[in-house]
Amino acid sequence: MPLLMLSIGEQSTPLEDVARIIHHAVTHYSDHELNIAVSSLADPESRDHRMDALLAAYEAAYGVFPHERVHSTMRVYLANERLEDQAAVHRPRLTPVAKWMIVSLVVVLGIN
Repeated sequence: MPLLMLSIGEQSTPLEDVARIIHHAVTHYSDHELNIAVSSLADPESRDHRMDALLAAYEAAYGVFPHERVHSTMRVYLANERLEDQAAVHRPRLTPVAKWMIVSLVVVLGIN
């Protein structure tokens, strides 16, 4: 069964757009056709997760959040020391997710 995994870490995609994707997925596909998961990355300083903001954005636009359909993973990035010969770390904010993720979902899900 396909799994739609959405990351709401440090990317700049507006949470209203993420809410729209979730709403489209839960209203057009059954739980036997598509699983949905959200990975929420917390701020290491405050430990605040963006999941709370996503819930608020979803509920403002569509009503009750579909908790029974959306699996959630909440993580915190912690600073770690790299060894001299390890490759550089590429953090999510350096990845232009909005440029490829939304376009891919539009094509796959047929969102207008």
